[in-house]
Amino acid sequence: MITHQKPEHIAAALRAARGLLGWSQPELAVRAGVSTPTVARIETAAIQPKFETIGRLMRAIEDGGVYINWTAPGVFSINANLAQKP
Repeated sequence: MITHQKPEHIAAALRAARGLLGWSQPELAVRAGVSTPTVARIETAAIQPKFETIGRLMRAIEDGGVYINWTAPGVFSINANLAQKP
């Protein structure tokens, strides 16, 4: 359902997930294999991110133990299992 989301909704979800993990934008960028400016532009809804880029960011976040669940356009919940991660 991520493909039906507006940039501002993707931005809000990424900021929330990154905040739960305690990661900086540069840390998320390194873990996802994208540039820090790309993360910053996505998190400010300055760009419509490519599907591949969102996939990389979501995989990094999920590897950290945080899961974003999209239930409808503009509606998401976040589940975290941070105890299992170092």
